[in-house]
Amino acid sequence: MDAHDEQYRTKQGLRWWPENELARFIGKTYGATCGKKTAFSRGLAMDLGCGTGRNSWLLYESGFDVHAIDTSGDAVTLARRFLEDRVGLNGIMVSRASVQEYFVGVSPATYDLVVDIQTTQHLSWLEKADAFQEIADALKPGGRFFSMHWCGLPQHAQAIYGGAYPELDLVTVQEMQEVLAESGFQAPMIAAPYIVQRGYPELSAWASWMIVEAVKA
Repeated sequence: MDAHDEQYRTKQGLRWWPENELARFIGKTYGATCGKKTAFSRGLAMDLGCGTGRNSWLLYESGFDVHAIDTSGDAVTLARRFLEDRVGLNGIMVSRASVQEYFVGVSPATYDLVVDIQTTQHLSWLEKADAFQEIADALKPGGRFFSMHWCGLPQHAQAIYGGAYPELDLVTVQEMQEVLAESGFQAPMIAAPYIVQRGYPELSAWASWMIVEAVKA
């Protein structure tokens, strides 16, 4: 059992509130935040690595039907219970799958929005390039991709996560922009990424994530 499965099995350190940066993006882009729906047509969003379902909840309350996936069976169970208690499961589908597995069966131009909160950061660079291509293919023209992706020093990741995620590595803004452009996102519409940092003074480490907003060509 890997660290991801173990976390959801033991329920240690789980987060149940939506990601602040995603809430900011939803409010800015669609004029809607959790509990304040607008009149825009209900779109379809994908939540990659849904975990407890916290971000699927935000997406649903903001006006989207939601497909959500996670590789952990325990996470899928938790997410279904969490979402059913709050909004029911009408308009929400939660499945167990990896990013690579799921998109094999997805028709082109299916989604209006794909959300990646710290999920593709665990893929190798080649896997990431393939995943971004598949995400672009699954988005409708003009559809959006929101990603919160590790961009800190690897030694900081190892200090913070106790060596549980050795795959976390430094990714530069230029590298991210290049792979997105190559995957079919509009180069001029790839928002200049910004960095979110959270300090861990007791570990002498910083958690650093790149926030990316991209638009399908």
